[in-house]
Amino acid sequence: MALDAPWSSTELDIDEWTHSFIRRRYTFATDHALLPGEKASQSAWNRLVYSVYNSQDETVSGVPRSIFDLVPAPENLLDKPGHWLGTKIVYDTNDVVLALDDMLAAVKAAPGLADVPAFRYDLVDVARQALLDAGVPMYLSLIEAWRAGDAAAVKAHGQAIVQLLRDVDAVVATDKNFLLSTWIQDARSWSDNDEEKALLERDARNQLLLWGTGSVTPWPLDRYACKHWHGMVADVYAAGWEKFYLHRE
Repeated sequence: MALDAPWSSTELDIDEWTHSFIRRRYTFATDHALLPGEKASQSAWNRLVYSVYNSQDETVSGVPRSIFDLVPAPENLLDKPGHWLGTKIVYDTNDVVLALDDMLAAVKAAPGLADVPAFRYDLVDVARQALLDAGVPMYLSLIEAWRAGDAAAVKAHGQAIVQLLRDVDAVVATDKNFLLSTWIQDARSWSDNDEEKALLERDARNQLLLWGTGSVTPWPLDRYACKHWHGMVADVYAAGWEKFYLHRE
């Protein structure tokens, strides 16, 4: 929509544009009435458009990050505006859950949608976000238990968070666009030389978390470009939170 707007001589109608966009994106015929699955698909995106994509909070200058993206720490890091590591949630998280319900209803009504790459990508993406948002109460309980010195509660909440992140990892594993292996293979493909392949892989991995040399502590760009990909969510984020809660025991 942002790219369409400059080419339009009139103000874009959000509802009309979204309806047309989803028809094209999910390959629904544009010359027919609503087809099976289309109504639910449109409902999902209407929820997202007027919630997730409609932030009116001017204190947030970037896309909110999941609290689980950050390096685990005993202080409460939620609701920080920030610039590139802000964690302030600027939408009703229940809207994401309802959008996910709509998308599941859409594919139930039209099973063929599962074979549409764009729909499958969006379904995984919305499910990923819904799960991560569901972890926020777990995180707050973990921090509260940490402050209270309740090691047993810290372990229980920590285990729940780690399992949640492993569930996210399993969800994103279902689409090739969310695979760390795809990223690494693409990077290595730019050379036929083994030494250069190794360097390209190192740089590709570096960009995902450290984004630099890490020569000072704390490194200001740590977690700058972290991704919710299979091969990272479980092996990096879940592993980090597991070490965090075990450290309290």
